[in-house]
Amino acid sequence: MKRLYIAIIFLMVFVIPASFSQQIVPPQPEPPSPPFQLPIEPPKQQFPSQDLFAAPPTTERWDSLEPMPTRRTEVAVASIGEKIYVIAGMNKEGRAIDTVEVYDTITNTWMRVSSLPAKLHHVTAASYASEIYAVGGIRDGWIETDSLFIYSQENDSWREATNMPTKRGALTAQFIDGVLYAVGGSTRIAMDTNEAYNPETDFWEKKTLMLTARDHLTSAVLGGKMYVIGGRSISLATNLGTNEVYDPATDSWTSLESMPTPRGGIAAAEIGGSIFVFGGEQTSGTFSENEQYIPNEGWFSHKSMPTSRHGLGAAAVDDRIYVIGGGVAPGLSVSNVNESYYNANFVPEFGVLSFVVLGVSFTLVVILYSSRRITMQN
Repeated sequence: MKRLYIAIIFLMVFVIPASFSQQIVPPQPEPPSPPFQLPIEPPKQQFPSQDLFAAPPTTERWDSLEPMPTRRTEVAVASIGEKIYVIAGMNKEGRAIDTVEVYDTITNTWMRVSSLPAKLHHVTAASYASEIYAVGGIRDGWIETDSLFIYSQENDSWREATNMPTKRGALTAQFIDGVLYAVGGSTRIAMDTNEAYNPETDFWEKKTLMLTARDHLTSAVLGGKMYVIGGRSISLATNLGTNEVYDPATDSWTSLESMPTPRGGIAAAEIGGSIFVFGGEQTSGTFSENEQYIPNEGWFSHKSMPTSRHGLGAAAVDDRIYVIGGGVAPGLSVSNVNESYYNANFVPEFGVLSFVVLGVSFTLVVILYSSRRITMQN
């Protein structure tokens, strides 16, 4: 098993004398005061404590958080710092909306910010340099768009940029080295389109087509490559487990091991050098699956979502993945569910070493960043 540890060691030294006494001489002939002594600290273990690598009480868990103010599905989600932006989507009437709400992961609170300039569902979003890029999507009447809107966190404002060459919704997008890659989607048929946008030049460029045409797919970035996972070919009955990786350096695609549970209408996030994929839908219901992909190792099953959903969004902030919104039933349904996933095997671990050398007490605090994987079966 591969492990990667980066150790940051803080050394705190406490000099504890074995004992001392102080004789107090009274100025008048009174009985002498009893000698005063500090309590002697019991001898400390002279070898590393056994709990240094002890597993945390809960290896993985889900937590229910403050619900999103607006119930919706088919949303776009992106994060900037400690805040997660949920953009547009579809309401319970099946209409596109322009609502943008921000979840603060520190305070567990929501606030509303400037609306998207257009009412859209099945739009996708990615963040870069304190801005969010919302691309594509579908208007009321199931009209696909080629729009690109850019949100400034600093100014709480949106601006339009050059449209994509190809209109589509239900696509996925990621930034790699300052370039936005918009992949897949649909215009009544599943698409294999791959187009790249350079914010510095405000210019789009067509790239090598994806190997498998699909919509309602998801993606994440690892090691400068875009992993594009799952999706379907329009119908709920044609879910895919397809897993393909795009390398911008060579403008090429490679087929990888398929996701164990074929599904579309999903969300993904990268954490700890791996990709977690959540939710989805089929004709008979929605998925609660939580499956993890580690490059060169494969797929692993983890603790299922408490609330099965499709059309949801996901974002990793610090040591957690936040999974927000989506429909709880196939087709048109909405929710305001906000749940976070924590896996102790992909966050910092802490240990303490205590020992005594020549009467001096030493305490070492060790922080270990571990990339090891422990498989959890549902």
